[in-house]
Amino acid sequence: VSNLAFLSWTESYTWGRQAARLMTQPHERLPDAWQFAWDADRQGETRGWSTPDLDAGGWLNITNKSTWAEQEVGRTWKAAHGADYTGVAWYRQTFPARPNADHAWLVFGAVAKACKVWVNGQLVLTRPYPIWGSPDSWQQPFAADASKSLRAGQPNVVVVRVESNDSPGGIWQPVWVVYPTSSATPD
Repeated sequence: VSNLAFLSWTESYTWGRQAARLMTQPHERLPDAWQFAWDADRQGETRGWSTPDLDAGGWLNITNKSTWAEQEVGRTWKAAHGADYTGVAWYRQTFPARPNADHAWLVFGAVAKACKVWVNGQLVLTRPYPIWGSPDSWQQPFAADASKSLRAGQPNVVVVRVESNDSPGGIWQPVWVVYPTSSATPD
């Protein structure tokens, strides 16, 4: 005997219905390596850091395997400033889209805490923290519809602005690009 209401709640709490449904579709995991930049003065949006043609040659290297404080970039920041960084930081990566892809979603395993996501310079998601009043939303997966900004068969640039003002943050779980087999929007 199982409690279907409880099972439904735990599924939506731990993975999120939208992300779980999307992951049943054809998908590819993005590489764990990202380019990274601190934005202590919060001027990245004004400076156009979300644009695909930005010269990010001076950006640092980071992975999405843990928060920025737990990686070399965070340890270097702490050594120079005496404390963990809190505030705004940026991530960027290029990924190839399938040649015949009409629809694509980005599924994030988790981002601590608030974030904005751009694909090819177009804003595709603004995700506040906490979302739906949940203080645990920084641990939950979510999806962003990238279909309208996708360039099929070409390189695509995803840029994520992460804001975590009370603790170290960042993209700390894997990210996938999902190619739904239909244009239906997942719930």
